[in-house]
Amino acid sequence: MNNQFSKKGLMIALSACVFALGSFIAINAYADWTAWLDRDNPSGDGDWEHLSAFIDEGADVCPNPTEIEARRISDQLDAAATGQAFLFYNPGQGFACRNEDQPSDVSCFDYEVRFLCGVCCLDYERPAPDGWIGHPDFNLKGFNQPVFPPIEDWKPVSMERFLSCYEYHFPGGELVTLESCKAALDKSYPIPPEEKMVQVLSAHWFPYASLKQLKKLKIIPRGVKLLATGVNLTATVNGSGVDLTLTTDAEPDTAALLILSGDKRENGGTEIDVACNFASGGSPYTCTDDPVADTYRAAEIEYDGSLIIYDVVTPE
Repeated sequence: MNNQFSKKGLMIALSACVFALGSFIAINAYADWTAWLDRDNPSGDGDWEHLSAFIDEGADVCPNPTEIEARRISDQLDAAATGQAFLFYNPGQGFACRNEDQPSDVSCFDYEVRFLCGVCCLDYERPAPDGWIGHPDFNLKGFNQPVFPPIEDWKPVSMERFLSCYEYHFPGGELVTLESCKAALDKSYPIPPEEKMVQVLSAHWFPYASLKQLKKLKIIPRGVKLLATGVNLTATVNGSGVDLTLTTDAEPDTAALLILSGDKRENGGTEIDVACNFASGGSPYTCTDDPVADTYRAAEIEYDGSLIIYDVVTPE
């Protein structure tokens, strides 16, 4: 099974699809960290500082952080310097230290974490579509940091240039990091539908914001999706495995394509896994899955992080 993307990657894609306009978080020197957060103590089986648990419990944390820091509460020592083993330590999941992973008779320390949050919008050296209105600072060049949330009412204005906001990937699939975001200004990226390279003229940082919030306040205009066309998946049983072929006619704004396998469970649900994953631009895409799953379906990940799932295909 080609499972480089894995269930973890699928969960990232599923969470990224919540944001309809863009999928990469851009950070600069003014990026906002949350307050230090602590929701658990190591008295049980360890210290569990899940991002999802913080969100469920109503903590003041964004749902799409790009970085995380953890430290020992007793003396503020960075977690990495304590010498303890961690089950996970990443912005997508949070932080977890299990007592069973430590040397004999040693328990985890009590840790606290904080997350880095924000949204960056880039505008390009290309006229904006008719009817695009948004924050007036978008018409400036260079770097800008509009106040968020707005302290005073602001008047939307027509956009002079094409605008795109990101939280997950740059066009072309480059993962967004602090360093890659800082370097985005004055770079060029392929902009659909022509896919011509267009230079970035300005970057606009909204600390501690989400795209959902920016869209709700109409700070950013709503983009138009350019989905793949002619998507077709076949699943042909071959011995104990199944030969999978995915074809498309065009992929104007597609970052990656997946083939998802589904196995039905006794409770009526279906367990989903990633059978194969491909970078865009290489149709037809082929792979083999072994053993054969109950169902398969194609999925498309847009550069903006949206996840598009297609109809179920039954192996024949």
